Amino acid sequence: MLDHILPNSLAEVLGLAAVLVFLLTSLGAVLAALLVARDNLFYLGFQFIGLALALILSERWLFDLAFSDLLHDRASYRHAAWTALVLAVAYTIDMGLQVFVWHGALARDGREAVPRLLVNVVRFLLYLLGLLIVLQFVYDQSITALAALSGAFAIVLGLSAQTTLGEMFAGIAIALSRPFRIGDWVKIGHMDEGRVIDMTWRLVRLEMRDRSVVHLTNRQCAELAVKNYSFPNNAIRMAEDIFFPRGGDPERIKAVIRRAIAEVPTVLPDPPPNAVFMSARDGVDHYSMRFYIREYNLRRRIQEQVWRSVTRHLDREQMPIAQPRVTVDQFVRRPGEGAEEGEAEARRSISE
Repeated sequence: MLDHILPNSLAEVLGLAAVLVFLLTSLGAVLAALLVARDNLFYLGFQFIGLALALILSERWLFDLAFSDLLHDRASYRHAAWTALVLAVAYTIDMGLQVFVWHGALARDGREAVPRLLVNVVRFLLYLLGLLIVLQFVYDQSITALAALSGAFAIVLGLSAQTTLGEMFAGIAIALSRPFRIGDWVKIGHMDEGRVIDMTWRLVRLEMRDRSVVHLTNRQCAELAVKNYSFPNNAIRMAEDIFFPRGGDPERIKAVIRRAIAEVPTVLPDPPPNAVFMSARDGVDHYSMRFYIREYNLRRRIQEQVWRSVTRHLDREQMPIAQPRVTVDQFVRRPGEGAEEGEAEARRSISE
């Protein structure tokens, strides 16, 4: 009698070995996940999938050996084995999202950035899909009504939480594209630059230079242009305009400016500072002083240091700084003149 129950061929022996191996490794993975690291829960899913496949392939003899007293017939065994396989696949996908997406690609600074509501909704939909597959393809039950009810519920939920879901998905888009990180100095849209101090599933908080905090929604940050002064480049170029009287030697002026900027310790030596002759207009020669810094939050202090060094060197070389002339038109109405008689125009030139 045992000859008909025990495996008596090479394929059946291999099947029994596979069942025992996957059963033992599944128990080991459970213990490792509980005692060592939760990341092992993802690999536990593969153990469950292997165990379910081994149970399906060993149906002919394994049912008589171990499950004949628990289940009514082979059909019940087959349904249970396929149900276990579908649920094992759903569990593996769920754990993969936990490890590689929610706590991986979408995590910020080692902590979960995606709201628990979205995580739970995705998990619910994943296991609901697995349940529908089991009902339709394993137990041959019609799921039309249940699928229609689930779709209607999803539509109602989506419409009622359209704004919230929009902020969630905008936050996910920001987490994937990573246009900025906490601590970066950024300029979003037409706002002044600020430092990112917090990023949540709904808001991005910026600390401005006056220590005020601006709250921007993720949708605003996703739709507006973002200029990042800290990442990915850690060297930011600064440009300062300076003017000299007409007729100066451009090469001498640029050499003095470069030497003065290079003496500022907070200015990066590479790329080296430079001066560019821009134009001759409004009675002066226009130059641009260009240099690179790393600490953008200290740019005001570095600009002051640069100007102090430049003016000191220019004074030493007796090279005065000029200002462009600005023409201002003023219209003055003399006493006794009416509006219909016009206004007298007095033009004068002043230097700012």
